[in-house]
Amino acid sequence: MALKLRRGTEANRTSITPAEGEIIYVTDTKKLYVGDGSTPGGVLQGGSGGGSLTGITDNATVSVLTLGDATISIDADLSITGQEIVGDGDINISGDITASGAGTGIITANSLVGDLVGNVTGNVIGDVAGNLIGNSEGYHTGDMTGSVFADDSAIIVDSVNSSIHVERYKSVSNNYNFGNDNEASSSRILVNSVNNFGALEIQRESELDLTGDTAINYGMIRFSRNDFNGLKETGIIVGRENALLFSSSSTGSFADPTDYFAFKEKKFGIGKITPTESLDVVGNAIVSGNLTAGAFTLIGSNIDTSDSSAITITPAVTMSSDLVVENDVRVSNIVYAESFVSNSTGTPQITAATNLDLTAGNAVQITSSVLRLASFTTTERNALAGQNGDIIYNTTDNKFQGYENGAWANLI
Repeated sequence: MALKLRRGTEANRTSITPAEGEIIYVTDTKKLYVGDGSTPGGVLQGGSGGGSLTGITDNATVSVLTLGDATISIDADLSITGQEIVGDGDINISGDITASGAGTGIITANSLVGDLVGNVTGNVIGDVAGNLIGNSEGYHTGDMTGSVFADDSAIIVDSVNSSIHVERYKSVSNNYNFGNDNEASSSRILVNSVNNFGALEIQRESELDLTGDTAINYGMIRFSRNDFNGLKETGIIVGRENALLFSSSSTGSFADPTDYFAFKEKKFGIGKITPTESLDVVGNAIVSGNLTAGAFTLIGSNIDTSDSSAITITPAVTMSSDLVVENDVRVSNIVYAESFVSNSTGTPQITAATNLDLTAGNAVQITSSVLRLASFTTTERNALAGQNGDIIYNTTDNKFQGYENGAWANLI
């Protein structure tokens, strides 16, 4: 008479907790379980629960090992020589995996989770999630192929389009807003320094000798916007053999050299990409503060203000050549001169609102012309506020007359 055990499907087994010593046979998986009174579904027999595997002992050589749901515990090192471990499930190892030997050890996996410590010589193809730390000098050798993504899956290195994208960076202050009240935020590329030195280099490479090639751009940094209106450049920085050129444009055109300012061989040009002086400016310049210079040389002949108002010169001014004035000369103090010469075709005049005094250390002399006195009629003479010493010519009496002792009198 046959001995029949308790049986059922895998779903039936997992729904009960068999008593200690109770044997259960699963009809759809053909496996045998023994209850321990606490494990749901019982304990699998034939390689699980601490049981041994037939034919496998210490130092045993096995060509093919096929297991179902099994756990293998090894209390010593497992050495596999000349063979591969292949599986479609997970391999969980709490210790180290060392690939070595006379040749090159190769670890092939669709996914490698955890730290990879040691040198990698060759290509890394696929996704790398985590930190890539170089050698003690901070350098990496070998090639990395593929795109790089940030923690939020935003692309940083786009291997398909050969471009680099940077994430949005929010600054801690408004120092870069220049009047914008919004919180400062931008994108940035951060170059960490090594030994207190950081560098971002744009290098032109060629098999030709580039020495003296001053008219060709070696590198460029472009500033642009890409919005509803499309892509448009708004500014560029250009590097050449001996110059840096800077330009901005609202139209996206940078063909006009006068749109640039340049730094070339210790010379700074504004509106000129080939400056010939330390400061070479094409166009107007506005200086809101002081302008200090050893000398001024004017290419043109005009000095003017924007509203043609007066120019104030505080210290004394020495003219080493003639001063030509095409309008009035107004002096609020004393005019010193060795002589006064009028080359006017008309009659020069000296006019004063009150008395006009002529003072000389010895005498006031008229050396090459007559002295012509003012002429008045008797009526006009009587209207004058005469003072003793005044002299006129009376056209009514045809007489020279002088004011003496409080009255007008004929001189001859």
